[in-house]
Amino acid sequence: MRLIPIISMPLYLQDPYYFSTAIAVLVIALQVAAVFTILLMLFASPSSNKYLAFLAQHAIGLAFTVVVVAVTSSMTYSDIFHMNPCKLCWYQRIFIFPQVILLGMALLKKHTNIITDYSLVFACIAAPISVFHYLLQITDAPAVHAFAPCDVTGQAPSCSGFYVHMYGYVTIPLMALTTSLVIALLMVLRKRAVIS
Repeated sequence: MRLIPIISMPLYLQDPYYFSTAIAVLVIALQVAAVFTILLMLFASPSSNKYLAFLAQHAIGLAFTVVVVAVTSSMTYSDIFHMNPCKLCWYQRIFIFPQVILLGMALLKKHTNIITDYSLVFACIAAPISVFHYLLQITDAPAVHAFAPCDVTGQAPSCSGFYVHMYGYVTIPLMALTTSLVIALLMVLRKRAVIS
């Protein structure tokens, strides 16, 4: 196996700051789009709004794109930048990583309702884990830390530690939460469009 010298790698893969900045901007853009979409969903249906209709029609492809970027980013942090995932990161990965296969299969199949259901369930399980993980990072509340599966000292990575903290609030658990919520939102839109 031939190793590629770091000098020939793009700048964003040489320094985690550049990579994290790019990913944080994507996360913020997804959050803004999600809030906009939720507000539209309160007042319109996918059949009466072109934006919602577009999202519903392309929900599988968009969710697949989001999850591929999320998995690639997660693997970049752990394998290129050597940021070892903690236990809660692994739990989130358990429910996000398989969605590459699920949503990839949905893109290839004609009957996607069951895959849409599975993807929605996986996203809805990953989201509370991400919320708890994010709370561990941003609060010192003993009630939250009492349930932490990771020790804050020792050899394993701490669940309350920050590898990434961009723009005052974007951390890796928040990235995972955004991924889960966007996938769930897209799957709900798709289901609503199929029903109506």
